[in-house]
Amino acid sequence: MSFLYYSKLINKSVPDTIDERAINKTNLSIYRRAENHNLALMSAQSIGCNIVNIGDDDLEKTKPHLVLGLLWQVIRVRVDSVLLSKISLHYYTPRKQSLGGI
Repeated sequence: MSFLYYSKLINKSVPDTIDERAINKTNLSIYRRAENHNLALMSAQSIGCNIVNIGDDDLEKTKPHLVLGLLWQVIRVRVDSVLLSKISLHYYTPRKQSLGGI
């Protein structure tokens, strides 16, 4: 999977997480690709994904269990934010009860 897909998915999940100007798009040497993968990993971590034992080399080699775990977490962040935005706290706030004559 290309680094650009990771970046776009993260930006769809939480808008404006990755600045498009920071992504290397031309003259992609192995070092620039690693820089892009690290940018995607740090951005995923900043939106709340648990990044443990995942490095730029894992994304470069597209190790399935690590890539799918990362993608699942990014999707979960998006789903959680959509669900929380639809829940109205109006119905769940406790009412103040009067204590009568006390």
